[in-house]
Amino acid sequence: MKAARPARPARPALVRTPVRETRSPSRVPRWLRAILGVPLKTYVVATFFGIIPATFAFAAAGAGLDSVIMAAKAEYAQCVALKAAEACKLRIHASSLVTKELVLALALLGLVALIPIAVRKWRTAHAAAK
Repeated sequence: MKAARPARPARPALVRTPVRETRSPSRVPRWLRAILGVPLKTYVVATFFGIIPATFAFAAAGAGLDSVIMAAKAEYAQCVALKAAEACKLRIHASSLVTKELVLALALLGLVALIPIAVRKWRTAHAAAK
């Protein structure tokens, strides 16, 4: 005879099952594409070109953060070399987050956010000219 399995502990109300109850904002465009009958080729090309600017902006932001983290690690390693490891702490100062790379990345993210507005204005200007 099999031994009875122990009862599962009760899960908090905020814990959800991973697949079925996951709400993803990327589902909505896929559903709309299916409902509105947008051709797959159009959807793929538009998604590709729609994602590229943000991808570059986020990659630039990640590279900027990486340079800040590497500088903090170098400062920590220098401290450890001069003192005992217990006397040193790995710290990232708020002032070190204002680097050329991060400022450019944030400016690039701001420009990416303005692309839809610029495209809309360009379309309305060209539609009025016709």
